[in-house]
Amino acid sequence: MTSMRSSSGEDDVLASSSLARRARGGSGARGGRGPGRGRRPSAGGARPGAGGLRWSPLVRHDLSVALRQVLPLMLAAVVLLVVAMPVSTAAIPDVSILNLDYTHDQMKFRFWLDDLTYPVVLGVALLGVALGMRAFGFLLAKREATAVLSLPLPRATLFATRAVACAIALVLGIGLPLAASLVANVAALGVWPGLFGQFAYVLCGLLLTGGVACAVGVVACAVAGTSFEAASLSAALLSGVSVAAWGVNAVMDWMLLGNAFGERLSGGLLVSASLVDVTAPANPLLFFAGEAARHHSFVVQHPVYYPLPGSWGPLALWLLALVALVALGCLLVCRRRGEAAGIAGLGVALPLVVGVVVGLAAFGATFTLVARVGVAAAVVASFAVFLAVSLALLLGPFRGRAPMRRTMSILAAETAVLACVMLAIGTGGLGYSSAVPAADEVESASVSYAGSPSYLATRLDEAKAGNGPYYYHATYRFEDPESIEIVRSVHEQLISSGSSPLGEDRLDFPGSVMPYDVVVRYAMRDGRQVVRYYDRAPMRALGAICALDGTAHGRELARAAVSGDLSALDDEAAAGLGPSPSRQAFARGDIYVSDRLYANPMLVSCDAQARVELLSALAQDVAEQDVEDRYHPRGTCRGVLMFSQAGQSDAESFSYNVENSVVYLTDEFRRTLGWLEEKGLGQYLSLEDEASAVGEVTVQRYAPFDGMNAFTDPQSVYFMGYRATTGNRFFCMQDFGTRFSTDDPAQVRELLGLARNAYYLDGGAFLVSVRLAGQQAYTYLAIPADEAPEWLVRAAS
Repeated sequence: MTSMRSSSGEDDVLASSSLARRARGGSGARGGRGPGRGRRPSAGGARPGAGGLRWSPLVRHDLSVALRQVLPLMLAAVVLLVVAMPVSTAAIPDVSILNLDYTHDQMKFRFWLDDLTYPVVLGVALLGVALGMRAFGFLLAKREATAVLSLPLPRATLFATRAVACAIALVLGIGLPLAASLVANVAALGVWPGLFGQFAYVLCGLLLTGGVACAVGVVACAVAGTSFEAASLSAALLSGVSVAAWGVNAVMDWMLLGNAFGERLSGGLLVSASLVDVTAPANPLLFFAGEAARHHSFVVQHPVYYPLPGSWGPLALWLLALVALVALGCLLVCRRRGEAAGIAGLGVALPLVVGVVVGLAAFGATFTLVARVGVAAAVVASFAVFLAVSLALLLGPFRGRAPMRRTMSILAAETAVLACVMLAIGTGGLGYSSAVPAADEVESASVSYAGSPSYLATRLDEAKAGNGPYYYHATYRFEDPESIEIVRSVHEQLISSGSSPLGEDRLDFPGSVMPYDVVVRYAMRDGRQVVRYYDRAPMRALGAICALDGTAHGRELARAAVSGDLSALDDEAAAGLGPSPSRQAFARGDIYVSDRLYANPMLVSCDAQARVELLSALAQDVAEQDVEDRYHPRGTCRGVLMFSQAGQSDAESFSYNVENSVVYLTDEFRRTLGWLEEKGLGQYLSLEDEASAVGEVTVQRYAPFDGMNAFTDPQSVYFMGYRATTGNRFFCMQDFGTRFSTDDPAQVRELLGLARNAYYLDGGAFLVSVRLAGQQAYTYLAIPADEAPEWLVRAAS
């Protein structure tokens, strides 16, 4: 910040005083016999605030002084914003608008790099505050305040000249770099419809951001006694909404069940906007940040070929707010007592505002850091830090002249309000955590799908897959009453389990709580959106989600994923089918057929007509398949079909990855099995004697939380069989525990007769590694816990 006690500033003030004396017709307090001697100066000065802006030599000189004061800040802003705008968008080779390999003739304009949106907005706000404090900083220095306020100019005129200087500096400091970026865009990409409208909208938004920040700086100078107080108050007023929203969001993240604000999936995808983003329209610092991010550039993406117009309504409201702030600043400047300059602690509101904002920032930071140790410890530590910081401010730099009793009362009131907010959040957010919308109020319901990834009819939000373990996140949307009721039931189960710790429940295995991303979203009939996020779920709730496969819409989605027929889907569901990896695998992937031990997988040569026939038969079988047969089959499967876009690499393991779809053929797949028999492929579905093809079987209990390899990241509960080259590739690894191995033919036959290629593990299971005789290969299967023989339970537990 530039000091208002600089020699240049004093010279300007003294020059103004000299000019003022000449305007009064004398050379000093005693000299001169001008026509105005002995009369009250017409320009006024006796009454603070009297008169208006008259274009006299003194006014022109005062304006020139103000312009010289803000000129260095304006030049610095021009330099920095030129780097942030035209230089960043045109001069960096890899991402330059001049680079056709980067724009692909799809980018039509870009005023600055996407990553610089927040730095640009915050830089404009900083420029505004600096201009306001530089132009009105004379109010904070005793000598300058005396000199300026003694000028024969009304206070309103003094305010107006400096406000005009700030406005000119803002327009040039922001407008010149943005205009240079506009010229660079026109030269590189030409003129695209909407370009100049977007330029005008972005320019107005940035000017308004700078103007509001400047007005806040002026108000702070008029209220504070020192530069430190003014800078602190400006920062507190501008950042107060952000700090409060961030602090509350940090507490909600740990203490509010179902909180979706600012939450992210395990892979980093944002679930819902944070409270900082939600409150941005009312935030003097960030009200234009979101709009700047949306309108500073445009890339043609079907079906949007032209930029959408900006939202001028919110800008109009902030313009009114700016007018109000300017009026308030003018009023405060006119009523400012000159003797207050340089004296700290005169205001009561200033330490209150600064103390609350700084205290909340310290509270939120402490809570975020300590919450990983424990929520209770975080609460205690956060309140301790809040009290310590607030006391340090109120008894230190912002002590002021208020009685100690009043200071302590203010601090006690702040602490009580904060405690009430914490109590409200910790007890369910005034019904937020326990609320499940009534079915008749819901237009549609969406939920994170937890079933088979082979028939996904929507895009993947995120996914990870290895040789055995895998996880994906995808969202299904339902409008039919049956599906909505299932989603509501799942939601109620998630609420009932609360924030239960992760772990296995040996007495009630379906109640075991797994790390899992579950997002429940309702579109209400009144236009509202209700969103809840859970980072864990009991296995029972995950299994309940699979019931959606049995609804009419769920069956139609699976059928469409296989066949590609969109006739029964609405526009939104049909749009989601295009990026579905399952649909792409069925449509274009290589087809492999295998026995259930993956001993002899075969590539199927299939022309276009044969593929259509196969997919038609498979789609009907999948649509009619019983949900229990898919997730808890009553017996072993007949064989396996895989549609893979990765080809031979997938055929070596038959494990699920994002580029394939694996179908486990049970007796319910009558049409598909018939087609395979008709084409002479049925012989590849089975082995003549499975037991003779097996050298040894190793079994371990499915225990996701035993030992150092306990699950901490989400993994799918739906087991899908796979093949590996070693016998220690269980997807659920144990660092200790009991494993049982046998090569006894009778036991091998019994175990193979119980082992499933695919099974939902919500009821518990035993994982099986089958060594194939004569091969360096192992097949991994699962035995349901409720079907395991007693001798196996004793041996492998």
